[in-house]
Amino acid sequence: MIHLTGYKINEEIFKSNSSTIFRGTRVVDNCPVVIKLLNNEYPTDKELTLFNREFEIMRDLDGSGGVVKAYSLEKHNNSLAIVMEDIGGKSIAQGLKNFNMSFDEKLTLAIKITQSLVQVHYKNIIHKDVNPSNFIWNTKTNEVKIIDFGLSTELTREASQSIDLNILKGTLDYISPEQTGRINRPIDYRTDLYSLGITLYELFTGQLPFRGTDELELIYNHIAKKPVPPIEIDSEIPVLLSNREEYSLFWHNSGV
Repeated sequence: MIHLTGYKINEEIFKSNSSTIFRGTRVVDNCPVVIKLLNNEYPTDKELTLFNREFEIMRDLDGSGGVVKAYSLEKHNNSLAIVMEDIGGKSIAQGLKNFNMSFDEKLTLAIKITQSLVQVHYKNIIHKDVNPSNFIWNTKTNEVKIIDFGLSTELTREASQSIDLNILKGTLDYISPEQTGRINRPIDYRTDLYSLGITLYELFTGQLPFRGTDELELIYNHIAKKPVPPIEIDSEIPVLLSNREEYSLFWHNSGV
């Protein structure tokens, strides 16, 4: 467990290749916090710049009700830590494994997920990593907030670049075709909407629209395949909703 001056660390809640997330409290006022710390004890200048940029984006989004607030950027030895609010929830990815929801409950959750992303776009930010793990859900208050702006950029039409599959391995299931660098299309807000479509498809059907035995097959499926209509997976899903989820992904791939 780490030591960060001014904070009491209670538990480690998540670890990725680049960072670790802790839950704790701010000593001065006993405020519950979540702390994101870079794993590398001696991060590169690029890693520090990107981490600082992530904090700045979160700070610029402060006041958007659907976004987790960033409280401070703290120095930790030779590295940095982002201290942010703790809404007392878990990721929607975890929630989907632990709760059986009715259609109405799924629809309410889908609206909240979408509203939080809309607030990010309203501030001219592309999230670029929309997936169920990056939405925190407090099931008691039904509050939903988006997190993890490590890949986020300002909403500009940027050139597609090749993606490091090792870095994005955990989110390839939700990646947009243009983020793979395999098609000649700029990355803009539609990137997030594509990933949102996959997130909602999974929410309502309990499965992903595209699968693959390896990374390249999965990327190909994102680019070329048409998803199975949700109503064929769950007959209780209304036709209107099924058509919108199925064809929103298909239209995206068609360039509409």
